[in-house]
Amino acid sequence: MSDEPTQDNTPPTMVGGSALPGGVMMRTRERVGVAVRHEETGEILTDGFEVPQPKGRWLRWPLARGVWAMHTAVGTGKRAMSVSERLRWGEEPGEKLDVGFWGKVAIGAAALLGAAVQIAAFRVGPVVVAKEAGLTGAAFIVADAFIRLGFLIGTLLVISYLPPFRRLLAYHGAEHKVIASFESGAGITPFAAAGKSRFHPRCGTSFLVVSALVSIGVYGAVLAVTGIFTYPA
Repeated sequence: MSDEPTQDNTPPTMVGGSALPGGVMMRTRERVGVAVRHEETGEILTDGFEVPQPKGRWLRWPLARGVWAMHTAVGTGKRAMSVSERLRWGEEPGEKLDVGFWGKVAIGAAALLGAAVQIAAFRVGPVVVAKEAGLTGAAFIVADAFIRLGFLIGTLLVISYLPPFRRLLAYHGAEHKVIASFESGAGITPFAAAGKSRFHPRCGTSFLVVSALVSIGVYGAVLAVTGIFTYPA
């Protein structure tokens, strides 16, 4: 990509991305770029790879493109993480960390624990709080929605004060600035990106918050139309 602003009225290619430990990943439909800071030297290192492109008549099937998009997003995310760790710590290509059997068990246990905490906090927790408050019917359902929203925003606020996550969020904001600068045609220089907002309309984290807000409206609409005030706990 050129550092010069676009000179015509053609909209630039849309870019997606995410923060990585020590840097960022950005991607177009065809390619992924990774930029990270080396932990010892502080040098900015970059690498990239091509994104597999779907081919075949099966793409016309219902939901096929969405399934492929999810598969590609997960695959490119994992590969970008691998590339970033290699650059960040100076590992040679192909070098892998052997965590051993018990290491794999620990990773699996941590994943299960994380899933259990997520279910307890965002599924079971709001129901318990609403029921213990003695709420029923519409009040219970609306309270449940607002409690979920509160838990989500509270979690984001708490992790934003933890040093490792705070650094990750800083990279996340920088990624938004660069993407906004590029897509507006202003170029991708530090000066151009500095003037852009750290918020982006396609941010996945913002989407979670918006989804929680929308769910409150959906609850209210369903109740108003159906008059059914039950909730499957």
